[in-house]
Formats: sequence, structure tokens, C-alpha cells
Amino acid sequence: RGDHVLVTGCGLSETHDGGYAEYARLNGEWVIPMPPGFGAFKAMSLGTAGFTAALAIHRMEHNGQTPAKGPIVVTGATGFVGEALCAALPTRGFGVRRAVRVARRAGDHALGDFGLHTPWPAVLEGASCIMHLAARTHVLHDTAADPDAAYRAINVDATVHLARSALKAGVKQFVFLSSIKVNGEATTSAPFTEQSVPQPLDAYGRTKLQAEQALAEITRGTD
Repeated sequence: RGDHVLVTGCGLSETHDGGYAEYARLNGEWVIPMPPGFGAFKAMSLGTAGFTAALAIHRMEHNGQTPAKGPIVVTGATGFVGEALCAALPTRGFGVRRAVRVARRAGDHALGDFGLHTPWPAVLEGASCIMHLAARTHVLHDTAADPDAAYRAINVDATVHLARSALKAGVKQFVFLSSIKVNGEATTSAPFTEQSVPQPLDAYGRTKLQAEQALAEITRGTD
């Protein structure tokens, strides 16, 4: 009693009530002791971004990636998940190239805005994998004349340009971090899975799905 603990996943707010409760009675097997030095804020901030970054690294390594094969290019490196990913990769022995608009630290490769004319060859030379996070995400009070077109220019067209540049440079692995919004906004009886039928309801979700489909087509038949 009184111990600081955390719970991540386990269907909270999906198949079990309690995700937003002030007090909740949960299965004891779900509960993890809070690591020393962690508070609720740090656990939440690292838990959200760190868990996503860990899943991306797990997928990359599952596909056979090793540090000996060469450095990893990370787009969106200054974002919430990107920062966690760039911090985690070196602990696994991987070299990291941060693809950013403006260089601010060692290892940064300044490329300007992410788009159809981004100059990729230099940063991709000798790289073995791309972990692609850069995207137009959730824009509050969007003032774009055509929001769907604005999302599509970054999330689809610029992603396709990067993928084609990667193929030309001989990069062997492309890890695309999509979004749960591809599947929809909410579940009622079971969590979303990879087998769920996509039902995106906004421009962000729609363009993430279009990017998935475009990447599948571009990489069809490659090794």
C-alpha cells in the first residue's frame, strides 16, 4: 500500500474501464513498480514516446538490422518520439544520423523543409536503415486553404520522394511510423490490431494510410 506503480496498455480504456479514473482496481499482474527516480510526469512522457520508439527498434531488429550494417537515418528527430528514438538507438550500438531542418547538435544533417525537393543523397550515403517519423501531424485551427492537400504534400508525396531516394541510395530497410488514426478514432469492443479494417476519419489519418499504401507499392519486389 502506498507504493508508486504504473500500468501501460492492458486494454485500459479499450476493453477495461479505468484509463482516466482517479482510482481504479486492476489486475495485479498489470502493475509495474515505478523505477527509482521516476515520477508520474517522467513515466508518462517517456512511456508514450519511449514505448513507440521501442516498438520501432524492435521491428527494425526483427528485420535483421545490426549496428555493423551501418548508421540509421532518423527523420522527425526533434519530435517527441524522434528524440526518444535518437536517445535509445546508441544504447543498442547503432550510429544515428538525425535528418533535421536546422542543425543544432553533432550528428545533425540540416536538410531544410521536408518535401519534394529535400536533398537526400548525402545523408543517405552509406546508411543501412531509415526510421521515418517526419510528418504533418495535428494542426489546431488549421488555416490551410486545402488541409487535405497540405497533409498529403508532407505525409504522402514527401514520403514517397524519400522512399525512392532511399532505393536509389541502396538503403536496405525503411521503418515507417504510421498512426493508430489509420484505423479510426475509437474502439467499442476490442483494441485495434494490424488486421483491423482501416477507417481514417481525418486528413492526418487518411494521408498516413495513403503513405502506407504508397510505400507498399514502391517496395514491392525489393529485398
